[in-house]
Amino acid sequence: MDLLVDCTNKSQELVEDAYKTRLFKQCLDKVLPLCNGTDKAPLVDASFRSSHSPIYLRPPRARLYLGIYFSVYAVGMVGTAYGIYLLAFVCLF
Repeated sequence: MDLLVDCTNKSQELVEDAYKTRLFKQCLDKVLPLCNGTDKAPLVDASFRSSHSPIYLRPPRARLYLGIYFSVYAVGMVGTAYGIYLLAFVCLF
């Protein structure tokens, strides 16, 4: 019985020491605003709904991402067309 009481006391001391550490306080400072802060979801939802642009252009940096995607797609298509041209007209004749 004494061993059990001694273990619980030591574990409680370890938990209290963990609460006092700087790392735990930093993590707690980052987590608490997420729990107790204002909910920004209705504001973001309202901005999405009020916009008349297509849904795939509404998020931030969507034009950048789509520009990069279509650029890579265009380079791939031009490369494929050039490969077909080389195969059909240059290598066969």
